[in-house]
Amino acid sequence: MLYTPKKEFEKQKTRAQLMQYAIWLLGQRDYFSAGLFSKLKSYALDNRDADIVLEKMVDLNYINDDRLVEMRVRNASEYPSKGPIRIRQELLNKGSPSHLVDQYLALVDHEIWEENCKQLYLNRYRKDWDTMKERNKRVRYLVSRGFNFDSSIKVTSQSIEGHQSLLKE
Repeated sequence: MLYTPKKEFEKQKTRAQLMQYAIWLLGQRDYFSAGLFSKLKSYALDNRDADIVLEKMVDLNYINDDRLVEMRVRNASEYPSKGPIRIRQELLNKGSPSHLVDQYLALVDHEIWEENCKQLYLNRYRKDWDTMKERNKRVRYLVSRGFNFDSSIKVTSQSIEGHQSLLKE
């Protein structure tokens, strides 16, 4: 018999224990199937056990990547703090399927992203820019928040007063 430290032995779980652990994890927050699999894999005696438990979770509809991506894209598009590029990258880092992310980001209207870009710009800056250096700094800020370059240029090229009058209408 191989020697395993007590801590490592306690960490390893049978298939039934993995099922309970997966249900407990899903009670804490929603996971993408890839994220849950990586958690289960670290505790499983065998990777096949983690795969079986994950399939069972999908069959019971406890994990639904489609629903989770739709919810996260919809919530993120309602608030002007992040653009579509950043949202896409964050979702891909969490293990969501890229085709689902692209599908739901395409459903959000381009005008909503431009409106979010304007809102973020107006929340951050109160005065118009004086030099090109200042304008470039503002464009970089918007691009770093995940908005595309064209939207950032368009938003920063108009005056702050012009934006505020458009938003009041």
